[in-house]
Amino acid sequence: AIATWLSPVLPFSSAEVHRMLGFSSGPGPGEWDRALEPLTTGQPLGEIRPLFPRAGRTARLDPTSTPTRASAPVLAIRAGTVRSVAPHPDADRLYVLGVDLGEETLRTIVAGMRAHYAPEELEGRRITVLANLAPRTIRRVTSQGMVLAAEAGETVVLLAPPEGVPPGTIIDGATADAPVITIEELAKTPLVVGRVEGSENETTSRIDIGGRRIEAEGTWPRGSMVIVRLAAPGADRGTVLSFRPEGPIRPSAEMPVGAKIR
Repeated sequence: AIATWLSPVLPFSSAEVHRMLGFSSGPGPGEWDRALEPLTTGQPLGEIRPLFPRAGRTARLDPTSTPTRASAPVLAIRAGTVRSVAPHPDADRLYVLGVDLGEETLRTIVAGMRAHYAPEELEGRRITVLANLAPRTIRRVTSQGMVLAAEAGETVVLLAPPEGVPPGTIIDGATADAPVITIEELAKTPLVVGRVEGSENETTSRIDIGGRRIEAEGTWPRGSMVIVRLAAPGADRGTVLSFRPEGPIRPSAEMPVGAKIR
């Protein structure tokens, strides 16, 4: 209940508490009733870790050393096709999807899409999946990846790969053997909807991401909607997520620039 009430002022910490309690995400706008819902008896918990790590002693910096930035995690995003859709047996906001990622068996993925898509809208739909996310047990169902969608307020729209990309294809810059990443690492990776305004030169595009503009490698069609991964929060450069040579990942419906990817 406390994590729900604090979500407007501590959204990331609130979401992390909900994940440790076995929920797929924190409360959405107006979902204050979640604070009154008791946990289901026997509900599996997520990985428990300190919410605010204890402060340690600060190491003395060598004035002659050069700061280095930790490598950003690789996002092994794949094109997929939804082959089966079932309501989650223990959660009225979730589906359990069977997704074709070009593997021998379908991937089981838990997705919070019941408020936004009917089952018939999902079955056979082409989607994008973060395939190297560490498996998570959500209300007694193990999810083997994350379906990606753009979110603006209460509007949620699935991301779509370009036409002609077969299931299992991995985005440019990632490989099938990319290391597994955690939900915490993903939360530190800003992904936003952008609109291409034009090209700075033969190798760089200028993209509006809502309130400001960034540069991204590659020349993309002017006016097209794209998904941008920023180098860091507030960075002035980013990378357009794409399947080459087919093209960039896009929202499957019109979304405002700056919408976050979840």
